[in-house]
Amino acid sequence: MISAVFLGSPFQQVVQAFLFMVEVPFHSKMMMWACLPIFANLLIMKLYFGIYRKEALGWNSVIANAMTLVWVGVSSMRYILERNFLNFDDTKTILALSMLVIGLLIICVSFIHGLPEGFMYSVVSSQTIQFFSYMCVLFIYANMPFTYISAIAAGLLFVVIWLVFLAVRLFEPSK
Repeated sequence: MISAVFLGSPFQQVVQAFLFMVEVPFHSKMMMWACLPIFANLLIMKLYFGIYRKEALGWNSVIANAMTLVWVGVSSMRYILERNFLNFDDTKTILALSMLVIGLLIICVSFIHGLPEGFMYSVVSSQTIQFFSYMCVLFIYANMPFTYISAIAAGLLFVVIWLVFLAVRLFEPSK
């Protein structure tokens, strides 16, 4: 199992945590298998909606995004159970179960259109869900501690991903 330890000044720790978040899937086959669908889904959805900019997001997209949370929650629970880590006081177990429950709740609320469209479309956007899913995989599979350093590094990673897709969108043809 991979474990993250960040040393040095707070700035150095943020940089180490950021680099860890970017590199760790490439050092673990188990994590790569968990992350590939997340990365693929994010890339395909961002490229699709970059090209078809006028296409409206629908409830079906919200449900599909929520299914990612369910899938990652189930996959994370399998990982935890295979290693006999199941402990309801453990952060990993609580995080995996939370992803599963939140995903199921979003599906139920979306299925009945229980909240305003604009709110659901923004909260359950592909980028947000895929990023949250990736962070959960990091904390569960890579044993990354959840600290203010990792939270800052995660925020920085989110901004970098957003900027990369913004730059790609500038060069992407639209229909």
